[in-house]
Amino acid sequence: MKTPIPNVHFPMIESGRIQLRGDKGKIKLPIKNILFLESEINYTLIYTTDGKKYLSAYTLGIYETLLNSKAEFIRTHRDTLVNMNYAEKVEMQSNRRGMIKMNSGRQIQVSRRKMPLVIERNTQLMRA
Repeated sequence: MKTPIPNVHFPMIESGRIQLRGDKGKIKLPIKNILFLESEINYTLIYTTDGKKYLSAYTLGIYETLLNSKAEFIRTHRDTLVNMNYAEKVEMQSNRRGMIKMNSGRQIQVSRRKMPLVIERNTQLMRA
């Protein structure tokens, strides 16, 4: 039997955590624990390092704006925002698109337009 995904609402950043409101009250999710965020029509699925996922009533664009100051987060496609700290490998594919292999084993596509930025940001994070 599947475990239901907690429904989460209002995002707010406070002391390195995104504060969300869900069915069971407030959730303070450390930003560093977010693997990636994925658009689900007008909602966002937030995947974390502990294997959990949260459903938020806010769009990916809102999260992109909230996490804009965090250098490790990058929009890799119109439906995905990735924490590059958890990227194990960035590969260019034959069609000029890319693929990010996350350390969780998940593979995330990178659009042709975003690939140069992903490579640049990955290089910067590796140097830091």
